Amino acid sequence: MEDAIQQAIPEGEILVHFDVIVETRRGPDARRICFRRFTPLGSDPLLSLGLLSAARARLSRRLGFPGPDDE
Repeated sequence: MEDAIQQAIPEGEILVHFDVIVETRRGPDARRICFRRFTPLGSDPLLSLGLLSAARARLSRRLGFPGPDDE
């Protein structure tokens, strides 16, 4: 699954973390919706150095500072 997700990422972007959300329906007429989140083993994406670096670069661009790709 990770390979398929990696192929869907545009060139120049790095896969930092992914979750798979599955929606199911059950009950009479399948009206009850259930969501399940499957996360691969690894570090918490909110504490990831890659995610932090990406957020820093995004903030730098918004503030008008040159990013590492602009130098």
